[in-house]
Amino acid sequence: MMQRSGTRRSAGQCLTLLGLLWLLMTSLGCVCGSVKESVKGSAQEPVPEVMSAPVQEGVESSEAPADDGLALEEFEEPVDLEDEFDEDLPPAADPYERRNRKRYKFNNRIERCCVDPLARTYLKVIPGRVQNSFQNFRQNLGEPLNFVNQFLQLRFSDGTVSTSRFCINTTIGLLGLFDPSTKMGLEEINSDSGETLFRYGVPKGPYLVLPLIGPSTARDGLGTFFDFFLRPDTYLLTPATQLLWVGGEGVMRKSEVMDQLEILRKNSLDEYAMIRSAYLMDRMSWLRGRELTEEEIDTLLYFE
Repeated sequence: MMQRSGTRRSAGQCLTLLGLLWLLMTSLGCVCGSVKESVKGSAQEPVPEVMSAPVQEGVESSEAPADDGLALEEFEEPVDLEDEFDEDLPPAADPYERRNRKRYKFNNRIERCCVDPLARTYLKVIPGRVQNSFQNFRQNLGEPLNFVNQFLQLRFSDGTVSTSRFCINTTIGLLGLFDPSTKMGLEEINSDSGETLFRYGVPKGPYLVLPLIGPSTARDGLGTFFDFFLRPDTYLLTPATQLLWVGGEGVMRKSEVMDQLEILRKNSLDEYAMIRSAYLMDRMSWLRGRELTEEEIDTLLYFE
């Protein structure tokens, strides 16, 4: 940008010496290549008669130097186009990228060494019906988290559905191992504390990679902290059992998206940037309840 600004200023000085009329016809949005071609073309043009007219003897001609002086004074003060451009830019999307990349490498090593082998073993050893029962049980434990946040968001209809699902699946579904509520037409409606903060206008803040958790933002990280106290297993399990349950839940979640992640990683030049963009697009489209427009996708690298 600084090189472009310098090229434009030097080109403007040359054009002033050849005539202000040509300068007024030059657009500020021209690229450097077109400016150079225009300068080259104007250099081959004949000098206007006004400037080449002979000066009569005995008559002082001070208008031309005065005009040149004024014209040169207009270009004495440099215009810093880079500063003007930077003022319109929002802040960087990932101000802690260096630290985030280190935490991402740490999480990635843990996943490849521990989580991925366990997830593959889980998929191969555990029958499909048992996997569905585990998934139903995990989803049922999340229903209190859903209806509490839905009521906080004043979404009473969704909160009623989630409450009904929890009661039906906990009783008829044998503590959530089965999902009869879905067959009754009560589909799962996910919600969390990060969405509640979003509904109340809390900005998402900087992008963060949380240790052992993964991609997040400042708002979603705070929501994860609140979610921990809204889950019933937090109060029913001991700390050691809670740690084992969280680890097992992470293995089950990884088994659901492991194939998609491998495809994305193989087709990406920068794995960290790919995961960041995928998380932000998926999270924002889910929070807004619709697909993002092209403008919204373009602005995902910048924060509110």
